[in-house]
Amino acid sequence: MEKRLYVQNVEAWEKVISAKGFSDRELEVEVIERGIVLPARKVNGVWEGGVCDNDFNFVAGFSRIKPTEKYFGGGGTIESSYTVDKNDITWLDEDVIFGGTLEGHFGHFLVECLSRLWFVIQNPTLQSKILFIPTDFGGYKSWFDDFFRLMGIEKERIIYIDKPMQCRSVTVPEQSQYNPWGGSIKFTKEFLIPYEVIKSRVTPGESKKLYLTRTKLDLSKNPRQCINEEYFEEFFSAHGFDIISPEKLSVEEQISLVMGADEIAATQGTLTHLAIFCKPSLKLIMLNRDSSRSFIQIFINEVFNIDNYYVVDVYKSLMYAENHTNGVFLLGSTKYWKEFVADYFGEKIDEDDDISYLEDALDKYVRLWCRKYQDPKYFNIWLDSLNGMCHKILELERTA
Repeated sequence: MEKRLYVQNVEAWEKVISAKGFSDRELEVEVIERGIVLPARKVNGVWEGGVCDNDFNFVAGFSRIKPTEKYFGGGGTIESSYTVDKNDITWLDEDVIFGGTLEGHFGHFLVECLSRLWFVIQNPTLQSKILFIPTDFGGYKSWFDDFFRLMGIEKERIIYIDKPMQCRSVTVPEQSQYNPWGGSIKFTKEFLIPYEVIKSRVTPGESKKLYLTRTKLDLSKNPRQCINEEYFEEFFSAHGFDIISPEKLSVEEQISLVMGADEIAATQGTLTHLAIFCKPSLKLIMLNRDSSRSFIQIFINEVFNIDNYYVVDVYKSLMYAENHTNGVFLLGSTKYWKEFVADYFGEKIDEDDDISYLEDALDKYVRLWCRKYQDPKYFNIWLDSLNGMCHKILELERTA
């Protein structure tokens, strides 16, 4: 088999790749008479709300495991309800469908928030209203509507819950996917249905090679960034890839572009999650910004039959990087990148080919890192990072 892992920890990545998540079990549908739908609220860092019965007994929200148990209260999960004064509940004399919870983070929305809509699509004669509960990352986003429109769901049918509502009945389709962070992700055939419908309504674009970049993201309020990505922009541009900032495009334009592409390269995360809409023959180059393994991306590759993918460690972070989603990351030309380029492009990269970028990037990296971890609670992280750098310098002197 063609080599696809250009990483430091090959064994750990192989373990992630070997995990398979398909389940052929039948999904359940529950009807709650006089069901109540509660908006999400956060108490002590844990979300509450969701669908409950007339006595406020919890029925459904968003779970990462099946059967429903307490997970850990994170990752947008809603696994418990709360009580309100019955006088504060709006009555809707209709039979409705619970569409699920919605996260305002584009990547999580793509992978996790459409898993109940198989029922809506499989029952086109039902014109019931669909109730959604916005949760984390700023609540409602206008692009929610764009995705639902591409699924053929009229805006008039959608209700975003911001106050308690009781309905004649609430139909609750089961989730078609369960994603316990850091473990095996389970899905059924119904999980693919919303994405297949979306793709059927979008015309593939004409660009065949894409590099999806994060450099134009506005992260001024949060110094979580990938530093030195310009190096990769220039490299891929020189090799015929169009440099694209997806967030500057409409949802339909993003989907169209990736649908038409033969090759896509991007830092691993939300950008590579767009492979959901790609053709199975796609060649996907995933650039790792830290040492974690992406269960979610490998899951996407499995579900949508993307077999031609490559995982490449390109992180050069000198200091603490926290985790994949919440840190300051220094990228660059690593030995794994050089090996990948030699195999994939048939080219040899000089050892110092990114030095002109790194001179500027290092200054920005250190400044943003200090800004990110200026809180006194990170004092020990500062000490550990400084100590680690001093030891690296000493080791270099010993081996020079």
